[in-house]
Amino acid sequence: MLPVIQQLIKDGALGQVLELRARGKEDKRGGALDLWVLGAHVLNLCALFAGKPVSCSATVLQDHRLVTKADVKDGDEGIGPLAGDEVHARYEMESGLPVFFDSVHDAGVKEASFGLQIIGNKGTIDLRMDGDPIAHFLPLNPFGPVKQPRAWVPISTAGLDKPEPLENLGKQVMAHTTGGLDLIAAMHENRQPLCSGYDGRAAIEMISAVFESHRLNGRRVPFPLKTRENPLTLL
Repeated sequence: MLPVIQQLIKDGALGQVLELRARGKEDKRGGALDLWVLGAHVLNLCALFAGKPVSCSATVLQDHRLVTKADVKDGDEGIGPLAGDEVHARYEMESGLPVFFDSVHDAGVKEASFGLQIIGNKGTIDLRMDGDPIAHFLPLNPFGPVKQPRAWVPISTAGLDKPEPLENLGKQVMAHTTGGLDLIAAMHENRQPLCSGYDGRAAIEMISAVFESHRLNGRRVPFPLKTRENPLTLL
């Protein structure tokens, strides 16, 4: 699926790519917990499509005010120190493209949450992490009204608007079957898995950068991060 999307972008289906916009599931975990639990997945995709992160600027809020030391507590799901029910982050990537990640507590809509949009001046590619089909393409510039109707066109592993040849692909992805099989194959073939530990470390650093930027009053922080501690413990 991802190589197909990369090829569509290379072939100019989106025209000039302008930005990437990612959101978490934005349910009861919306905000900082959403960033940790689900944001890692979409930030990993952002790095795949836009290159390594160069810098991050971010704001973290609790009840519509800036998070302070008094808001920090032990996060659910073994996350560690955590605070914030609203996160807004902007990354500069090595490709020059801006990446935005946002998550707001209870702002999600089941049909349109937890995903990534790659936006160009001639179209948009939308990936829903728990949708089936996983990806769609919407033609034309998304920032201007048009007279003609526009319809989302599904993307499969076979290509744009082609039937999906792999049975139950969405369920396999959600059940982590695809990733598990690739990990086993990587061990047999003596190679890195398609999503390696290095990629995971990069996603963790992108998440940590959000809290480090917030700690520094929204200042632009470069990668690699100089602070190797959890920034929330330094508020």
